[in-house]
Amino acid sequence: MATESYQLAEVLAVAKIHPFYNPDFVYPADTETIQRLRELIDKKAKPALQEQPLLNKKTLYKVIERLIHDMDPLNTYRRSSYMSITGGGSGGVPMMFAVDVHENRRQRAQMGNFIKLCGVIEPGDWVLSTHLAGGFYSLPNQEIVRSLDLTTEIMENAGATVLSAGSYMLPTEVAKSLADYHVNVLTGDGSQVVQIVHHISMLSQDYRDRINLEKIIYTSEPLTSPQRVFIQTILSGVKIFSFMGSSEAGPWGISSPDLTGEQSLTGSSTDFVFDTRSILIEIISPSDLDSASQSDLNLIPLGEPGLVVQTSLQRLRNPLIRYNTGDIGSVHPLPETASAVVPEADREHLRVLRMHGRDHRFSFKWCGAYFEFEKIDSLMQAEECGILQWQIILDRLKTTPQSTLEIRLLKRPQGGVISDDDLKRRIEAFFLIFPDNEHLARIVFVDDLEGFERSVTARKVINLDGVDPVFFQELVKYLRAHHLVDLLGLQVFTNDVPATMSEFVIAYKGTVMLDERDVKNRGVPFCITGFFLREPDINEFNDGESHAPTVRGTHQVFTNNNIETEDQLMAILRSEDIVF
Repeated sequence: MATESYQLAEVLAVAKIHPFYNPDFVYPADTETIQRLRELIDKKAKPALQEQPLLNKKTLYKVIERLIHDMDPLNTYRRSSYMSITGGGSGGVPMMFAVDVHENRRQRAQMGNFIKLCGVIEPGDWVLSTHLAGGFYSLPNQEIVRSLDLTTEIMENAGATVLSAGSYMLPTEVAKSLADYHVNVLTGDGSQVVQIVHHISMLSQDYRDRINLEKIIYTSEPLTSPQRVFIQTILSGVKIFSFMGSSEAGPWGISSPDLTGEQSLTGSSTDFVFDTRSILIEIISPSDLDSASQSDLNLIPLGEPGLVVQTSLQRLRNPLIRYNTGDIGSVHPLPETASAVVPEADREHLRVLRMHGRDHRFSFKWCGAYFEFEKIDSLMQAEECGILQWQIILDRLKTTPQSTLEIRLLKRPQGGVISDDDLKRRIEAFFLIFPDNEHLARIVFVDDLEGFERSVTARKVINLDGVDPVFFQELVKYLRAHHLVDLLGLQVFTNDVPATMSEFVIAYKGTVMLDERDVKNRGVPFCITGFFLREPDINEFNDGESHAPTVRGTHQVFTNNNIETEDQLMAILRSEDIVF
């Protein structure tokens, strides 16, 4: 496969005079300056990539925001660019990453060639795309941009015949088009694909027999194991593929069962094949970000998970070097099974990135968008909102394995705050709730704490089989590095919970586990979370509550608290007359 990518030395040279990496330069270099730099580069010298500090999202956003609003004629950032937009999630202003128009077209052509090389698209394939088009805020995710023009152009470059259905075509019309035009490939966001397949499942058998889908290509949001099982049950024999990319790096990765095997239904990771001639991937330890010099980070060995750091060899005018994506993943060699598809001359350049998802210390994902806890907390604490307590519950529909979002709010009754309707609109804008996904979202105003989900009983065995062991290793490293081992700990209940331990849920504050010998006499001790002690002038704790049933048998619950130090905790416990 011909690459036409830039050399690493060229990218590093441009970075030295680019405001992303050097604050002494106000604007990016112009075309003539970049060309002179490329001619002066010592082609024999080994590029020192690891001497380059990491680039983080906050730094990138800050510089881009300045460049976007700088109307000086000398500002080259605003010239001849394709604006790749992201960041509308979490309520922020979208980041407009400028890509040189020629680099953009060349990268789309290269991605098309890569798809063809990996056997995802073959001559004669007819592809129907349900991706979004139009509206800046419709492009919030950190994976491949949900853009109709991007995906259809890539498919065309791969040699497919493409039908651009878009996201506004009803499932009935999509199904009819699949049957009428003998389409064999369906592509769209993960949630769109599930919605279309669900509609197909309700058609008569005669109608379903007219639909002959051989391939599903999803983008934007990962398919869960139940979603994969559902799709393959309805569409017997269908192969499921995916593309990976971002606003900053563009499209660059392919997930294919023909290259890496079928994805495990018990795991949560996805394998993506990438070409080292187009992009470089480094894996670093999340804990090293807090304790090591940014230019002296230790790389994690092949096969071990950590933070994914990207360097693009396809973007030169506005280079992307050692960019901390916030994703967790590990790099692996290309399996031998890929030799049946990929020519030998190309195999040595390909690697596998096993994506475990976003670093959940900072965000969660819903409907293709990442939402950062820090920004959520800022929204909920805004004085005019009057929110006393909030809770976010991620779950799935009972009828189809589509992800749902529920936001529960307790407002203070006093005046001086915005109305429920205004607050609802603000939250809908923040979480990108639109007509096409509003059936998956719910905003609930509760009257008291009983309207919130509480923890399950402490005696219930928690299944940790699906938790990556690296999580516990990184947690231990973090606690030790920050001298928190005497203050914080991870509590995991087994079959036999110590009889002397009780967990107290302190309203509006948080939870704490105490030995009954340190607690004032309150009768028979409980070993459950949240219980009512009906005594005057103290907060109440609920006895015997339980979760509502869900498809997976569990919830993901995020809630706020304001206990930050041990002194605060002890003061609260004494004020509630819990401890001596």
